[in-house]
Amino acid sequence: RVLDLDLYLSEAEPLSRARLQQPERRCLICAEEAHACSRSQRHSTEELQELIGQFQTEGLFELLGRRMQAAALSAAVAELLVAPKPGLVTGADAGSHDDMDRFTYADSIAALADYFRAAASCGLQVALFRDAVSEQIADEDRDREFFKKLAELKREGLRAERQMFAATGGVNTQKGFIYLSGLVLATAASLAMDPLPFAASIDAENEGGLIKGWQQEISRWALALQDIQFSYPEAGETAGESIRRRFGISGVRGEAAGGIASVFQLALPFYRGLEERKMARNEASAVTLLLLLAATEDTTLIKRAGLQEAEKIRRGLADFFHTMAQTGGQCPGQLPNNLTGDKKTGVNTELLAADALSPQCLDNIVRAETAVISYISLWSDYFRENNYSAGGAADLLAICLLVLKLLADS
Repeated sequence: RVLDLDLYLSEAEPLSRARLQQPERRCLICAEEAHACSRSQRHSTEELQELIGQFQTEGLFELLGRRMQAAALSAAVAELLVAPKPGLVTGADAGSHDDMDRFTYADSIAALADYFRAAASCGLQVALFRDAVSEQIADEDRDREFFKKLAELKREGLRAERQMFAATGGVNTQKGFIYLSGLVLATAASLAMDPLPFAASIDAENEGGLIKGWQQEISRWALALQDIQFSYPEAGETAGESIRRRFGISGVRGEAAGGIASVFQLALPFYRGLEERKMARNEASAVTLLLLLAATEDTTLIKRAGLQEAEKIRRGLADFFHTMAQTGGQCPGQLPNNLTGDKKTGVNTELLAADALSPQCLDNIVRAETAVISYISLWSDYFRENNYSAGGAADLLAICLLVLKLLADS
């Protein structure tokens, strides 16, 4: 038994299982009658402790797996529902896509449910192994176990991609989200045995330390994944790989190697700033997507628009946040008129972050919420007219919503 409690109806009247017409409780270890094993001390304390440890491990897998699966499903659905979004599928229209709509996304999200749980399991197994043998194993053995689980995560990711394509009839709806969410969930679970675990309460005081450690783990896992890429060759060069080869733009893999800084250091505090000012989830998410599009080199947009055009769009969006950061900043009523031409203008992400995260910018955006959403709709129309799509930024928005969910649920 784990607990041995007696229940009395009165001081002299015990309530037995026989009185309730229930069978005798069975021993957890051997399935004989529990009271007989208890009285004879048939099993050692060590046996019982080992069994309780197994129960705890199984419970942790169930708790974290269910929680992280639910968080990922919620984030994926929430990203889909956000509107307006430049060139992207929403609950109202298909944006610039003629091969997918909201129903395609619904099928895709459902197909990924098992993957989210499997990714969390990979991370938790790393945590349990590290905790169990931290003082008793050589570094090379610890690394061997880590790479074993990393390879398992890679296999689960490839399986998830196949399930996505099967569910969508061959359409790539969420390949970037599969990669990033797998890393986010696995690394979050890998911290479960640490002093600041995702299985316990997180407050504002210790969240900073947790996020720092989380980003370090994401970076470590992402860089290590690159070392085993060649063990699982994909069919031909992907669009992201082509852009990386031609322009030196690292895309989603570079984001991951950097600890997904665009989410943790920019999108997360920006979204929270809007939320604290009582902006609704849909509107806060729509503006956050615009910020992510300005801050990152979206390979989906580059593929459709070309590098120069993509950079001009980023510059126009960065100018919007700079304008809103000024005292009395007014939301533009039209798109910038300098989006055509050949000159490439880069975006200083440090200045962009300083503008976007300033109280003045956040205040002005919330104050002019209706105008800002109309401005995003102009971008949505522009993207649709030119067949552009911000798929990379959408994946990062979904990751931002996933991180928010994991932190809030912990």
